[in-house]
Amino acid sequence: MSMRRDHTTTPLPRKPLNLYESLGVAVREIDTDTGPAVYMLFINSKACGIIEAKREGADLGGVTEQSVHYASSNTQFIQR
Repeated sequence: MSMRRDHTTTPLPRKPLNLYESLGVAVREIDTDTGPAVYMLFINSKACGIIEAKREGADLGGVTEQSVHYASSNTQFIQR
């Protein structure tokens, strides 16, 4: 599976982090207090979502619980 890339979404590594790189930014492996998020999504530099990637064929039984943890988690330097 490939991530869609266009002029509004820029996947970035954690460091150096520039949330103003483009209108939409996906940052890899952001640490949260409930564990690392595979991608955290930002629009206009504000956190707006998390994408949890799984390998093809992976058991998805715990995804709902994991999503609930992410929805209530905090990051050290980023406010939502």
